[in-house]
Amino acid sequence: MSTELDPLRATGTLVRLVRVLDQRLKATSPDELGLADIGVLAEVGRGTTLPSAIARATRLDPARVTRVVERLVQLGLVERRTSAHDRRQVPLALTPRGNMRMARARDEAREAMGGLLGSLTERERAALAVALDGLQRVLSETV
Repeated sequence: MSTELDPLRATGTLVRLVRVLDQRLKATSPDELGLADIGVLAEVGRGTTLPSAIARATRLDPARVTRVVERLVQLGLVERRTSAHDRRQVPLALTPRGNMRMARARDEAREAMGGLLGSLTERERAALAVALDGLQRVLSETV
């Protein structure tokens, strides 16, 4: 087994992993929430209330965040509020149903990812854990 890392292969594998995870989440959830939906829900749950800030935090295109937010509002998971300071701003908040759905989405994502990684050997899982720590460090250093 070679320890030489091919950046293009790594990129393709990571993109494919994310796509497969997204497909599995959508296929198994009754409301077909995918990774982008869950990411926006999570940001709102963390207190990021403005769509522009959510777009920056999730690194999604602002237009995509707008579409995701509209869908989450239609599902009754997110509500739009009015700003006391600036009526042009429309802060977002999770509804009680949105809070429950966010908790369930975490479990669904954990289960789907566990299913994908379940056939890795113990050695591969350990190597992946180390690599993920490194990737998190690198990503936290990027703007």
